[in-house]
Amino acid sequence: MIPEDLQETELADEFASDVTVPNVLIMRVSKATSVLSRVGLRVEAHTPAASAPTEGVVAAQSVVAGERVRRGVVVRLDPALGG
Repeated sequence: MIPEDLQETELADEFASDVTVPNVLIMRVSKATSVLSRVGLRVEAHTPAASAPTEGVVAAQSVVAGERVRRGVVVRLDPALGG
């Protein structure tokens, strides 16, 4: 059974060696990690960024959303500290 929130493009990418990096900015770090893992990317969370207004959400990601990368590439997430 295919989860309802899984888009067709993600299904096509499931068997490809390259994947499109999703935009995970402003998502909670746990949700962003799940989204990136689901398309075959690895995740590292780093020190919180002081510039974002909401604590616990992704303030920056190391690979730009929409970029095509090899499956298994590490995407670094910088969570917000909060303001």
